Order: sequence, then C-alpha cells, then structure tokens
Amino acid sequence: MGFLRTLKDRNWGAGKVLRDHDAARAATFHAQTDMGPKSEPLVMAHLQVLPAWIDYNGHMTESRYLFANSEAVDNFLRLIGAGMDYVGGGNSYYTAETHIRHLGEAKLGDRLTCTLQILSADEKRIRIFVRIMRGDDLVATVEQMCLHVDMGLGKTCPAAPQVLERLMPLVAAHAGLPAPDGAGRAVGQKT
Repeated sequence: MGFLRTLKDRNWGAGKVLRDHDAARAATFHAQTDMGPKSEPLVMAHLQVLPAWIDYNGHMTESRYLFANSEAVDNFLRLIGAGMDYVGGGNSYYTAETHIRHLGEAKLGDRLTCTLQILSADEKRIRIFVRIMRGDDLVATVEQMCLHVDMGLGKTCPAAPQVLERLMPLVAAHAGLPAPDGAGRAVGQKT
C-alpha cells in the first residue's frame, strides 16, 4: 500500500490510475452536491480485509482500523481540496487526537464501508466521526480532531479560503445530524 501511495503522490504508473480514479470520484461527488451537500454522513472509503490485516486472534488487527480511518479521512481531505497538492504548498491537516472504539470483529474477506460525519469545524479545526461498517453492522468508530497547520512554521493557521469554501457547506449540512453514539466518550467511560 505504501508503494502505491508513493506512486500516487508522484502521479506515475499505477499511482496515476489511482489518482485519476480519485479525481473522477471527487468530480462525481461535486456534481452530486452542486445543489448543496446532503445532510447525511459521507461515504468515504470501501475496503476489503486482506490476509496481512489479520492478527493472531483471526480478525482484523488494531492498526488496520486506524488505516481504514486514514483512508476515509485522506479521501475527505482530498474532497475539500486539502490533498497532496495542498500539502505541497506547505499546509496540511495534522491529527491531534484519535479515539477508536472496537465494537465488532472484521474477518478475512469482509467488505468494509467507512462513512464520515463532521461533528464540528472552524477555520483551524475539524472534528470528525468515522463509522467502519460491515454491511449494516457497526464494527468500529473513530473520532478524530485535525488541526490545520502551516508546515513551515509548525503552527496552526487558518485553512485556505478555497478549502473553507468546500468544507463549510458540509459542516452546515452535518450540523443538524444527531450526535453519533459514542462521540465525545473518554476511554473506559461506562455506558
């Protein structure tokens, strides 16, 4: 996967195919949201559990839940215009905090869908909630706080206007959604 990401970042070979696919998906999404974003979580990734993802207990290992979340968040950042070209310009979103809840088990061959709901955002922060689903079964949730950073200065700063122009309508569309079960929970908090 790392090799494919490198090729994708360089827009070469198989990476060019992946980059073109992402661009087509983004264009489709933007065409669908021209009338305004929908008030529902965004489907940001489809994955299949591979043999290398399985741990000694026979189910998906912990690091792959974070990987699945990363795929969803990376796709979301590309969607709002904060992908590799944006990073190349010296700005990026950095993860400040992540909370994973393991609620089920994903096993070899399972097909997973990751949806993303924006819980809150402003010019410097995005707080998101990713659901990792196997069909209708919720396997895990990941709540994440991302900070917008000027990479040269190593400090937070406001996101570029073109990023905020894509982000804020989604924030408004998600503002009316109910808070997801588990959002804001502390580790070990009793239900």
